[in-house]
Amino acid sequence: MVSARTGGPGSNQYRSRGKLFAVPSLLGQAGPPTAGGPRGREAQDREANIALRQVQAAIAERLELARDTKTAPELLAELAASPLPAVRGAALSNPETPPGALQYHYMTMGGMTYVSDSPALQHELRLLLSNPACPAWVCADAAAYEGDSSWHNATNVQLQRLAGSHPNCPVETVQQQWGPPDGWDLYITGDLSNWWSKKGPGHGGLLRILHWPAQLLDSLAAHPDWNVRANVAGNVFCPPATLQRLAADSTKTVALSVASNPHTPAPALDLLLRHKDRGVSHAAFRNPGLSKASRAMWQLVNGRPGGR
Repeated sequence: MVSARTGGPGSNQYRSRGKLFAVPSLLGQAGPPTAGGPRGREAQDREANIALRQVQAAIAERLELARDTKTAPELLAELAASPLPAVRGAALSNPETPPGALQYHYMTMGGMTYVSDSPALQHELRLLLSNPACPAWVCADAAAYEGDSSWHNATNVQLQRLAGSHPNCPVETVQQQWGPPDGWDLYITGDLSNWWSKKGPGHGGLLRILHWPAQLLDSLAAHPDWNVRANVAGNVFCPPATLQRLAADSTKTVALSVASNPHTPAPALDLLLRHKDRGVSHAAFRNPGLSKASRAMWQLVNGRPGGR
């Protein structure tokens, strides 16, 4: 692990496993060839190529540090403010980058305010919101942002939904931003189409992706509409006990959603391995939550999915 900075403020040296490690400075480390003197064009070109390779090596080194989860948090925070977009993006994606540094970057980029006009900011915000370490405040602020009518384009709405699907996004924010304004009581067992139509095309799928309260998902798991149950079954925040119950659902689409959910408990996957539909059983086999014993037994009897 690369540890804290040594040599005082402004130093570019870090200590790693007892050895001194230098982060090359990109400024002034290799300037242009000195003018004058008895040097030909070939010598100047050679010197310029050496300088270029030094800069490229320094960038590659910083990029490697920004990607490495063993890099010291202090250094990751510094790299998250790098003037180099690739290095900055790698640090913003690193789950070991301090949440404070991620929040500071979000605030310095203006939050959601200027995202509409900058594809580069959209990209960085997408990286930040996909980071498991993204702070709850950032998720909540991005999810609840309300711009003018021109702001609500497809990309910005997608970013808001990405924020609302983050595990750190408060369920209260999701409820306020996307839940029915008149509460859920009318929708637990009733028609949800009116709520979906008010939220725009494809809003029904938000039951599948957003960080809804566990109690709400458990209640909607008994909804008479199989489409509602399928969306609930595919939600990674759905409680394990609810997924276990939905594994016995008679509708194939619901069972497939349960089998594909990475948080489905092993007993439910064991049940779905024996499902009459091959698509469901194969999805259960591919689920990382399936126990090694069940996987080996299924392979012994059926072979690998797609193998025959």
